[in-house]
Amino acid sequence: MNKQMNLIMEYVDSKKTLDDFLRAKNLLPGDLLTVVNKLMKVDYKEVGFGSLPVESIDIYMNTLESIKPCLNIMILMDYIDSNLTLNEYLKSVGLGLKKFTDAINEMKNYDYVDKGLGNLSLVYCGAYVDMLRKLTCIINALVNGVLVNGKTRKFDIIDYYEICSVMPEAFFYFAKSCCSANVLTLLANVFTTESLVFFPQAMTRVGVADDTAKIRETNYTFNNVTISDEEKEMIIRYLIFIQAPVTNKTFKTAAKRYLSNDLYIYGVCDNKPYKK
Repeated sequence: MNKQMNLIMEYVDSKKTLDDFLRAKNLLPGDLLTVVNKLMKVDYKEVGFGSLPVESIDIYMNTLESIKPCLNIMILMDYIDSNLTLNEYLKSVGLGLKKFTDAINEMKNYDYVDKGLGNLSLVYCGAYVDMLRKLTCIINALVNGVLVNGKTRKFDIIDYYEICSVMPEAFFYFAKSCCSANVLTLLANVFTTESLVFFPQAMTRVGVADDTAKIRETNYTFNNVTISDEEKEMIIRYLIFIQAPVTNKTFKTAAKRYLSNDLYIYGVCDNKPYKK
């Protein structure tokens, strides 16, 4: 236990941000979280503080309390940044599903905006705040709808990718860390309708499935209006531009919006065929 306690005090003495310290020690956030969880379960009244100097005991205890929420957020943000499915990410960092879900659930009980993220670098803080901003925009659109040409319509998967390029599965876990059950239900309905969450074999990130060739060979007609080959190419390019997967479902959603003058495609995409 002394070795683990000394690791915490080494972090304090380093004066580094938590992420800089982990990089210097070649540790993953989950590695340090295991240490912190173990140390926080110790009854120090019974076992004492080992070789830790008396003047360092308060610093040690306060550090344990302050870095655990930051380690939770590091794990979540690293997962989001990885562009991997959850199973792929957990396997790559050797983290168990229970530890990951516990970290997400614990985040709900901590006000990061109010209490701050002082242990983390500006990179992590900025990424977290940016995700909160995107989440706020999406929740507002989910609850209130999207106003287009004086009319309100339902939020769809294209709206999502116009706001956020994060894999839907990862974004859903971010939402789970801070949203109510009602909001999560609204969000899950959008994602599952498009087969984007919990169905990785269908498509959970760009590149897992690509229906471009199939789309080019298929005739699409909506309200007696047929999408031309040139329009198909523009829509495909728009999906790629917003970093959305090119699937039959995302194409149909985008095409219907295009015919309703609700897809801001001009000036962004030309009609030249997209080639990988």
